Order: sequence, then C-alpha cells, then structure tokens
Amino acid sequence: MFNVVTGSGAGCGAALTAHPQVAKVSFTGSTATGKQIARVAADRLTRVTLELGGKNPAIVLKDADPQWVIEGLMTGSFLNQGQVCAASSRIYIEAPLFDTLVSGFEQAVKSLQVGPGMQETAQINPVVSRAHCDKVAAYLEEARQQKAELISGSAGPDAGGYYIPPTLVVNPDAGLRLSREEVFGPVVNLVRVADGEEALRLANDSDFGLTASVWTRDLTQALNYTDRLQAGTVWVNSHTLIDANLPFGGMKQSGTGRDFGPDWLDGWCETKSVCVRY
Repeated sequence: MFNVVTGSGAGCGAALTAHPQVAKVSFTGSTATGKQIARVAADRLTRVTLELGGKNPAIVLKDADPQWVIEGLMTGSFLNQGQVCAASSRIYIEAPLFDTLVSGFEQAVKSLQVGPGMQETAQINPVVSRAHCDKVAAYLEEARQQKAELISGSAGPDAGGYYIPPTLVVNPDAGLRLSREEVFGPVVNLVRVADGEEALRLANDSDFGLTASVWTRDLTQALNYTDRLQAGTVWVNSHTLIDANLPFGGMKQSGTGRDFGPDWLDGWCETKSVCVRY
C-alpha cells in the first residue's frame, strides 16, 4: 500500500517515525533532520536509511581535458541551481591547469541565463524559498567580508524573485562556512592545489562523504584516487551520473544505508532462517 500523508516534518514526520507499525524509515534531507529521525527511531529500533547532505569534492589533475572538466562540472555544480545533494561544490585543481580552468569556468558562468522556471531559455532558476535564498546569500556575504574572490553571473530579472547568481568562489579560506558546510545553491569553490595528494587530503577533510569525482586522462591514476576518496559514490570524468542499478548513499555525516540497486532492496527486507527436520 502507498499512502501520501501531507503535513510538516515536525508534525507528520515525527509521528510516523515514532509509530509502532512503521517498520522502516527512509529519509532524504538535511543531516540535522536525519539525526533527529535516527534518535526517534532508535527508541523502537526502527530501521532507517538516511540519505543526507554533502560537501562534494572534485579532483582535477593536470592532465585532465579542460573541455570535459568545464562541461561536466558546470552541470555537476549548477544543475537545479545547485540544490542537489550530490552536487560538486569543491573543485580542487592542480596548479598547471588552474588559471585555464578559472577562465573557462568564468566564461561559462557568465553565459548562463537566469530566469523563471517556465522560461525555456533559462538555465538558472530561483531557489526554493525566500528563507533559503537569504541563507545562501549570507554564505556569500560572509565570503565577501573575508575578501574572498567571487565571480558571479547574471543576478536575474529586475522584477525580483528568489534568485542567487551562479557564483564561483576562487581560493576561499578553508575556515569559511561555505568551505565547510553544504550551501545547497549555485555556488562552487575553485581551489588551487600543488598536486593530487594535496587535493585528496583536502577532499577527505570534511564531515561529509556522499559523492566525489576525479578528472584525468590516466585511468590507472584515477582508480588510485577512487580507492582513497571517502565517498559513497565516486565518478571518473563525470559528476552526478546516476544509474538506478547502482547503490547510492554516503559515509560519515552524509548518512547510512543505500538507495537504488540490490542494496536498496535488501534494506526493505528481513532475512529469515528456516530449519526443518523431517
């Protein structure tokens, strides 16, 4: 049976999670809410699958194809205004390729058309609410106050709306909130690194572990990084490529359990042993 129950998370969500006839809870949303669900579910030992937030890194090695990188990570970063849990929000670029890619990303960002969702030519639409618009704007204002270099595209129509311009933040301080927290908006950090090992260290230096990507022409080198990246899904020369046959989920503060694939089905089943003597 499939039921839709409308209401707030604090009301309906809390009641459903605590209900004795609910055997499993699958939640997609923020880490803070996921933790609260886990606490309530623990009281009845209700099983949970939690697909939570991400601060997803991309490692770009010096031999990567610049066109692939720009095309792939523009989509990976700005799809649905960056309001995607798997979005690439931290891009670590080896020094020899850094200036070339910053220039390429700048051209790409400034070419994006910002407008209403019903406008066919619009590539960046309003974010989900006024509250979220203000939240993303606050991340950017903090970065400005700390003298971070921001490269922004169109601000959107003059008539108003919950628009955040697609924005590149170049070499932001690692202590900034937008360097550590999930912004969930059209904002991506571009960070210069000396080599791939520095990129790997910075990529793994996060409370989250949902997705990551590696960009290189060398498959052997790529697989070396995929083994060591702390993320539930790692792509090579792509980002946000989803196959419903493959499990999807995160490590660390990005959740527990998996969606999609056989792992997802197993999570909704009980394993039972039956022994018969005859």
